Amino acid sequence: MPAKLENASIVFNTTDEDKDHDTALTVMVTDYDQQNVASAWGCYGHFNDRSTYTIQMTVLNQAPMDLLDRGTIRIHIDPNGHDTWRFNYILTLLFDDGSSYSSDAYDTELSQNNQDLIAGLKGRMHRGVGSTSSPISMNLTGIWQCDDGGYYYIRQEGDKIEWYGEEGKMGAPAWSNVATGTFSVGNITLEYADVPKGRALGHGTLKLEQNSPDTLIAKEKIGGFSGSNWWRKKN
Repeated sequence: MPAKLENASIVFNTTDEDKDHDTALTVMVTDYDQQNVASAWGCYGHFNDRSTYTIQMTVLNQAPMDLLDRGTIRIHIDPNGHDTWRFNYILTLLFDDGSSYSSDAYDTELSQNNQDLIAGLKGRMHRGVGSTSSPISMNLTGIWQCDDGGYYYIRQEGDKIEWYGEEGKMGAPAWSNVATGTFSVGNITLEYADVPKGRALGHGTLKLEQNSPDTLIAKEKIGGFSGSNWWRKKN
């Protein structure tokens, strides 16, 4: 039997124009047959510049994977007056066989004069246990941003991972860290330590999951690490 939708979420990375606290946001995912399969609605508060907000969506219809691969996403805002919001997003759909599907867009803008974005999903399928889709295979080497406001410079050689991370604000960073670890089947285990370029002096262990070629999420954090979501910085 084809895998069916089990869970849906969307991550918004606000860039240089925030979303006002009273601007209502609607997200709707529709399959190829134009059936609504997942939705979210609310104001969700103020989305600050360079912030990340994750919304768990409600699954309305357990659509099969092949119909969603040709579906659409609609993002609509209802501002209370004037509001311009610039953002990137990453939509992640999880299926009952453990596989996942991700679709993203970058440098997007909505405002009181342009309230709707409708886009084809055109995403990437990733294999889970029992799935016949392709596994995640993109190398992690590159520059990544995180919801802690930092930039992470990651290098992957085989199953070995190294990074340098620092706060993204101008001037001397409040924190900076290095980490080393291993990558195995989408799971990353790292030992990290803050270094004296910043003022923080923490250290600990991180366990991350690669849930798309361009996103990472923290599954376990030991040592007071603040970041939880990473996304690959586009050129």
